[in-house]
Amino acid sequence: ISADAITNGSGGKVVLWANDSTRAYGSIMARGGAQGGDGGFVEVSGKHYLDFRGMVDTRAPMGQAGTLLLDPDEIQIINAAGGATLAMTCLGGGNCTTPTGTGPYFDSASAYPTVGILPDHTINQQLALGNVTVQTSTGGIFISNVNSTVTLGPTTGATDVAGGNAASNANTLTLNSKTYISWNAAWSYRNLGQLTLQANAGSIAGTGTLTLVGASPVLMQAATDIGSSVTPMAISGNGGNVTISAGTSATLGNITTGTGTISATSSGDITISGAITSTNSGTSAVVLNAGSSTAAGTATGGNIIISGGTLAMAVGGRATLFTGSVAGSTGLTTLVGSGSGNFRYNSDETTTKYTASLGAGTYAVYREQPSLTITANSPAAINYGAATPALTSAVTAGLQNGDTAGQALSTVATVTVAGPTSSSGNQTAGSHTLTPSGAVDQLGYALSYVNGALTVTKLDTNISGTRVYDQTATAAAANVGTVSALIGGDTVTVSGTGSVADKNVAVGKAVTNGTLALGGTDAGNYSLLAAGNTMSITPLNTNISGTRVYDGSATAAASNVGTVSALIGGDTVTVSG
Repeated sequence: ISADAITNGSGGKVVLWANDSTRAYGSIMARGGAQGGDGGFVEVSGKHYLDFRGMVDTRAPMGQAGTLLLDPDEIQIINAAGGATLAMTCLGGGNCTTPTGTGPYFDSASAYPTVGILPDHTINQQLALGNVTVQTSTGGIFISNVNSTVTLGPTTGATDVAGGNAASNANTLTLNSKTYISWNAAWSYRNLGQLTLQANAGSIAGTGTLTLVGASPVLMQAATDIGSSVTPMAISGNGGNVTISAGTSATLGNITTGTGTISATSSGDITISGAITSTNSGTSAVVLNAGSSTAAGTATGGNIIISGGTLAMAVGGRATLFTGSVAGSTGLTTLVGSGSGNFRYNSDETTTKYTASLGAGTYAVYREQPSLTITANSPAAINYGAATPALTSAVTAGLQNGDTAGQALSTVATVTVAGPTSSSGNQTAGSHTLTPSGAVDQLGYALSYVNGALTVTKLDTNISGTRVYDQTATAAAANVGTVSALIGGDTVTVSGTGSVADKNVAVGKAVTNGTLALGGTDAGNYSLLAAGNTMSITPLNTNISGTRVYDGSATAAASNVGTVSALIGGDTVTVSG
């Protein structure tokens, strides 16, 4: 059958399909035009039975190669050279048909593991002539080493890839399973075009390493799991990118890509149990995304779990690990480095709630948003009127993964003092609330604040004064109205009555407070001491006078001037001299 374009144009579309059986033994051509156009599309399918022994050519000398689609119920890919008789041992007993003759492909349409057989040589010959898709309609795809190691890649003759007759090209191989894809031993793919494994209703897992001999990228997509704790996914690449997308979970063993990137996405957990290695030096050298269907801010939904695994990139490369909760991401803190500052929060692959940029190295980005508690530090108490101390704050709770406050905050909180002030503008005596605010997070933390307190103690003070002798020991408020520690601008008065030891004149006589007390607008900021209050009593000014008979002299003897004018009754005062 020929559906070639002649000069310009793409190859045509050829579909061989039957409700029961399809047997294709000849050649089908759907090539692009000699001067332009892409290759065409050829489908060979049988609903219950497919026998393909032909050759399909969808090349395009001036465009992109076309695609051959083989569509069996389910299939087992094994190693066999073209034309060889295929010896197959049934894995589970039953009707295992052994292909004979020169046909490279036979599908018995029986249940796994009694499945149809597709030799790697058939795929390899077809890869030399175009893209190849093997798509099962009901069952899975099993890659088996029942004869020898399966080796896939385009071949140009009877000798297969393993025999050295390889010819890499950009053609792609797609294994598209209705259910699962699995293998029981190491296998390889040599090419430049992409290898795609897609399990639409099951898992992708196998024992042994998939080796990418060429620089081809590989894409794995599974509805459920990729890899398992028993058979972690192992891939050895050679410069192509590795992309893994799991619907439920992914378990990664040893994966190397050379200079290619590594990307793994899962709706659930991603477990690293082997060495993840890329010599890529870009910002996307390694990107792992667990819980990819869960939004930032939600801690549940999937975590990255380190189970003996390691991770390495080239100098300058970056690994970004998107995960769920701090507690659930077992081993991740150690892998990234506690205290490294390479942790971010409340973010995912599409939402960035942090402002600190990512550099080279390994970073963990959590969907969970931890909360930092920022507390205003309460300084030592100060006396009223003293200078307000420096007001500071500290992160007292919530830091994760060894983060420091300096790493978490781009701007520290400022602290303000609340409460009344006195007439002189000082914080009044008592407790004043210290309120922190204005901190700026840069890692994705939520921030909460706890107030502190500034305690202002009363200023101790004494009172003093002076009065004229009045025959009493009373220290009235009016006589001791000077407040020693009074701060300029404050209003403080004295009321009540105290006493001194005696009535006599003296300087700085000790005052017993009695009912003496401080009053006035700012009195509450001062404390009147019991000791140290003084009052001075000064003499009462007085005159003396008297009379004598003329005696021819100018002398005024004491006896002549013995009358004291201001003498207070009861006092005894005499005049001498």
